[in-house]
Amino acid sequence: MKNSIVRLAILALAAALLLPQAGVSTAATVIACTQPSLTPTKTVYMPNITKTLGGTSTNGWDTPFIVQNVGTTSTAIEVSFYKFSDGSFVTCHRVENLGASASFDWRPLNDSSLPNDTQFSVVVRSFGAPIVGVVNEIVKEGTTRFEASSYNGVSTGATSVFLPNIAKRYFGWVTRFVIQNLGTKQTLATANFISFDGTKTATLTRLINPGQSQFIDPNVESLLVDGTQYAVTVNSDQSVPIAVRVGTQNDDPGVAHPVVDATMGAMGGAASIYGPYAVKNVTGKGKGLSTIVVQNLAATPVDMTLTFTPLGGGSPTTFNKTGVAGKSSWDFDSRFQNGNAKAVPQVLCGATASPGCLANGEYSFVASTNTSGGTLASVVNVVGDVTGDTTLAQYTPVSAPSTTLYLPNMTRTLGGANAWTTPTYLQNTTASQATASIEWRRFSDQQLLLTENLTIPANASVMVDPRGRTLPDNTQFAVKVTSGTSLAGIVMELNFGDGDGAMAYNAFAPIQSDPVPANKTRFQGGVTTNTGAPAANVCVKVGSVPNCTTITASDGSYSYELDPQFAVSYTFHYLVNGVEKASQTINPPYSGGTVVTLPSV
Repeated sequence: MKNSIVRLAILALAAALLLPQAGVSTAATVIACTQPSLTPTKTVYMPNITKTLGGTSTNGWDTPFIVQNVGTTSTAIEVSFYKFSDGSFVTCHRVENLGASASFDWRPLNDSSLPNDTQFSVVVRSFGAPIVGVVNEIVKEGTTRFEASSYNGVSTGATSVFLPNIAKRYFGWVTRFVIQNLGTKQTLATANFISFDGTKTATLTRLINPGQSQFIDPNVESLLVDGTQYAVTVNSDQSVPIAVRVGTQNDDPGVAHPVVDATMGAMGGAASIYGPYAVKNVTGKGKGLSTIVVQNLAATPVDMTLTFTPLGGGSPTTFNKTGVAGKSSWDFDSRFQNGNAKAVPQVLCGATASPGCLANGEYSFVASTNTSGGTLASVVNVVGDVTGDTTLAQYTPVSAPSTTLYLPNMTRTLGGANAWTTPTYLQNTTASQATASIEWRRFSDQQLLLTENLTIPANASVMVDPRGRTLPDNTQFAVKVTSGTSLAGIVMELNFGDGDGAMAYNAFAPIQSDPVPANKTRFQGGVTTNTGAPAANVCVKVGSVPNCTTITASDGSYSYELDPQFAVSYTFHYLVNGVEKASQTINPPYSGGTVVTLPSV
């Protein structure tokens, strides 16, 4: 079983939560895929999705995923599954008419078209609006060896990715990571390691083909030293974009309370980054204590500060660290004086505030540098010990706060009173009081159940718990948050049964649609009935082709891409049951990378 746990923890990358009964939860219609050749509005990659991997039913790893529409119009989603072992296509499902701000989830465990004990890579394509996704990895739910992990999906990459905290056999912890090539050509990925104290360095490389992944397991790398924490920078050559998923775990067979969680590597940073939640010695699921690791992304030393503000507002407490080496990290442990767990002698803080010590409690924080040219990235570990069950939740502090946030998966007692509930922590990143509007939409019918206004004090976080609202139990929600001031947010996913029932993911800021390729022109339009209602499932033919070029969606919309170098007229034919009902001709010139909107018919 350990082998399957390791495979899952180092070979994943993208989207969502659990549904007790059906394979998919949404009011949208699920049909066969229809757009294999059209460039999508947005794509989310999920390189590792599993069904009962390493076991049977819930004894094996299962990775249900959630996708949220973050656009302003409805969209159609196509979800394609490919076997991890050989890349062969397995199946594709299309979800029609997913409304703006709505979400759906898909649980492989309940999808009969997928084989058991199998890993898949999944590509989620949206036709009509941008999307985001988040993945949950779960195994042995309902037992003391239950583990859960969550992290954000990926749709773009970078040529440099930063990993603030990579450990090799560090008090039982190891942080394995997988590098995925998101480009169209082979790349050599170089991982440069530097220990936190700057005394140990190493360089490891992986040659990665387009669309494929390679992993690095510190525990088997002879160039890395046992008992050491490293900051890592991963660079690709040939200007190829990459993404890196990091899995942190302490779950060898002899560990009484195994834990795991994951984050995505940082693709950039900022002079100030925002952490919506940190904790020191507070009991409860998803609480406990926090360690914060902040990486200097510059090549030269920078000075850093960490400023903590009590949850709900209050007086800040600031800690300073000077001269953090280029590409290295500062690790802060809230239990110790000045956050220094490696001090000799080691000074353990008490429950109340004292020089160099935080009081016990819950906080938000800001990590910053005033060194010219300095930028930072970070990872937060929330480690809890509740009635003997250790938990781990991780997230990455936010470098670009936003006035709009999307939370693809919020739940209230999903699966039972002690099952999944997901409080969110919303951080006001400005010096002025914020008023946030929060919209709660039910997955099953996309209905807006609640809109509430929430006041957030300046420079502070508040917790929003679904159980404190007039919302139904055993329900999933897609949530949108808007504010006049910039916010950062995370979602803490909690299961109050046995085991490692805590995981976290970052809230999403709005994202842009993928551009039309430079060598294509996208033609789009709409079809209505005689009464003006949207006409779904209308066959659209371009020219004299024998089969449908595309088919209208449930809202009557369609689109198709053609090569603009052919400066010819195109005639679009609209057929119902094989009978042409209308046609129109579009004349050149056309330009690559553009959209042509056709008149409605």
